Amino acid sequence: KKVSDGIGCLKDTCILIAFIFIVAIIASLQSVDTKHSVPMFCGLILLPFIFGLVPVYSGLYFVRKMKTLNAKISNEVQQPLYVYLEKLENYAMLREYLSHCWAGENLLFLQSVCVINHIVLRYKSQNQSKASLQGDTSAVDGSSDDGLTRLKCDFSYLTNVYREYEAMMNVDMLQPQFSDLKEKFFLTYQQIYFDFIAPGSANEINIPYPKRSALMQVFKSIDNFTRFQSFDDFVMLY
Repeated sequence: KKVSDGIGCLKDTCILIAFIFIVAIIASLQSVDTKHSVPMFCGLILLPFIFGLVPVYSGLYFVRKMKTLNAKISNEVQQPLYVYLEKLENYAMLREYLSHCWAGENLLFLQSVCVINHIVLRYKSQNQSKASLQGDTSAVDGSSDDGLTRLKCDFSYLTNVYREYEAMMNVDMLQPQFSDLKEKFFLTYQQIYFDFIAPGSANEINIPYPKRSALMQVFKSIDNFTRFQSFDDFVMLY
């Protein structure tokens, strides 16, 4: 878009340049002090070019910067995403690259979902450990551990994001049960929906309409938290 705008500016300036050229010819026929006239007319001629080329060069600057980032990223591109994102410097590089592609919201969504899912899975592990020690098999969440294998990006270096979502959940019990947590979980997942999924949200991501519509039905009422019967019901939501 920047390059296209720049080309449009250049087209517009061609007329102005032609006008200035005519003026320069006419002025050259007059008795004007060369010491002052030459710099003045050079400035008048160059000014429209600068105005037209700035958008072009700014666009080319971003293209070149993205190519440089792409060369760095491609060094480890064969790695699975969760392995690549184990390093903070790789995360920062990918975030910068996506920001130049106007796609940074995708990484923000991924990190938000992964962080909240790992928090939920941590509570699940604590819940099951307590139930196993007490010999209460009925209290153990019988759902599978697919969530652990599907979401390997833990973003452990984003401690501020973990603190943000833990504060949002506001769990003030030492050993809470799933029944104590599911409404808090629902509200936190609902916030992710409002941030990234809801139509018109600030960081709206592109997803198929059927999936967006299904999530709209889930989060249209807070009473829908009763649908969730296990920790993995939340982990599998996104």
